[in-house]
Amino acid sequence: SALKDALCRLPGIKLRFTGTSFNEFVVQTPRDSKKLVEDLMQDRLIAGIPIGTWYPELGYALLVTTTEMNTDDQRTKLVESLKRVL
Repeated sequence: SALKDALCRLPGIKLRFTGTSFNEFVVQTPRDSKKLVEDLMQDRLIAGIPIGTWYPELGYALLVTTTEMNTDDQRTKLVESLKRVL
């Protein structure tokens, strides 16, 4: 997806799993994903679910979901806000 590609171009963000995905995918973040989600809430964004809470072996992993209900502007805002807080 375009969002997945845009996120993976950000410094320190890497796709965690390489298999085919539909609406959801997991990215590895360079800093605590729980804190990242909290920081992005200031921009009124829910960036994803920090799944390292349930899967500690994944570390700073973030489950991101996007559907047809999300606009291109919302996706762009997520990428730009992540760029700011990384």
